Amino acid sequence: MTWSTIAKKDFRDAVQSRALWALVAVFVLASVLSTYAYVEAPELLGSPGGATLGGLIFFTIGLVGLFVPLAAIVVCYKSLAGERELGSIKLLLSLPTTRLDVFVGKVVGPVPKPSRVCLW
Repeated sequence: MTWSTIAKKDFRDAVQSRALWALVAVFVLASVLSTYAYVEAPELLGSPGGATLGGLIFFTIGLVGLFVPLAAIVVCYKSLAGERELGSIKLLLSLPTTRLDVFVGKVVGPVPKPSRVCLW
């Protein structure tokens, strides 16, 4: 078993995680609501400048800075602690793999591959 096999398994597990999908749904909803609020708030307050694209990008950086670490925590928890609780990490380490292969597979696994990511 190589590190790529472990990475493929971890990627499939991350895609099937309901907690990760719920976090993505909350992120999309918060992004849509905050974008609407950013565009409509200057008009409601009577600001002559209005909303700009640069201001919107700066405004959404805060949301991304909040949700990306949360998503990383969810994925890493399922990848490491979740497998330890289920006992599958013992099975993985009992197979003829090196610890380096397991480490590299766990690090590379949750990273989305462009050829595999399908939004529809």
